[in-house]
Amino acid sequence: MRVDLAAKVLSNSVPKALILAVGSKATQMSQFAEMFNKFFDCLNVSSLSAGKFSRNPFTSPYRSGTDWKRKWLTDVFLVYLDEWEESVKGKEGFDKSQKILMMLSAETRQGLRLTGVSVFLRNRVCQDPLENFFGQQQQRGRADENPSVSEFIRNTQALRVISTTCNTIRGNCRGGATISEDLTNAGPLAKRPRRSA
Repeated sequence: MRVDLAAKVLSNSVPKALILAVGSKATQMSQFAEMFNKFFDCLNVSSLSAGKFSRNPFTSPYRSGTDWKRKWLTDVFLVYLDEWEESVKGKEGFDKSQKILMMLSAETRQGLRLTGVSVFLRNRVCQDPLENFFGQQQQRGRADENPSVSEFIRNTQALRVISTTCNTIRGNCRGGATISEDLTNAGPLAKRPRRSA
């Protein structure tokens, strides 16, 4: 997966570059990139000492329920999402399906509104099953980095069949071996009997 590309697009320099290159036409896109950059920085905290030596205050961890980042999330970021949703709903001349395409998906909006954590460290969240699944999707797609919905569904069905018949021994993600111990015995092999001369 090329997650690094998304991190580059929603970085701190992109909103500034959009305003510099395009001007006032790009204010909405610039605001979107800036808001989501700050949101990702809020969630991309790996330790309690993170943010001490950074000039970006959004990389510091949540310390309490009254943390200033929580206030930013509820009073600025979520208000931004609500205003975006209301502005799309208020547009005239578009049917419901077109308006849905102008917003984030309902599931994404719901996930973004979940801010009820007291301390959040990203390294405590295990995304390995999800990474495994999309890594297998990418392997099934071979050179095609942008599969269609039907190809994605076909690959998922093939992966279901494969997962019921064949388990992997190891990978680059957390978790133990899924094959029984007798198949993966790491002990020494039995020696061949010596031939008498």
